[in-house]
Amino acid sequence: RIDMQASAGLSYSFSVYAPSIKDTLGLSQTEIATVGSAVNLGGYFAIISGSVYDMLKDHHRLGPRLVVWLGSLCCFCGYMGMYLMASGKAPSSFLELLVFAIAAGNSGALRAQQLPRAVCYQLQV
Repeated sequence: RIDMQASAGLSYSFSVYAPSIKDTLGLSQTEIATVGSAVNLGGYFAIISGSVYDMLKDHHRLGPRLVVWLGSLCCFCGYMGMYLMASGKAPSSFLELLVFAIAAGNSGALRAQQLPRAVCYQLQV
């Protein structure tokens, strides 16, 4: 649960780390604004997490916990990908940056939407 609390506001604090991404990758203001919009766009895909939960809600061993883990995986992959690109440890392209930004934004929707269900599910089992 600590990872969820620690990363819950990352999409809201994009303006804090956006200048370093912009400078490191040599992006224009329009491009970095597009990346910020991609993070928000990822959050709007919450329908995916709801659909996955609906498919798994009757599986007693999986339940919403799998959806929370998928959200954590998206969070790690999205923000780690942006970090590796911004630090120069991975080759960067604007399209890949957008994909990582969408994954990072979607992670919040996957985890935040399902966390109350996961906690209640755990208490019932």
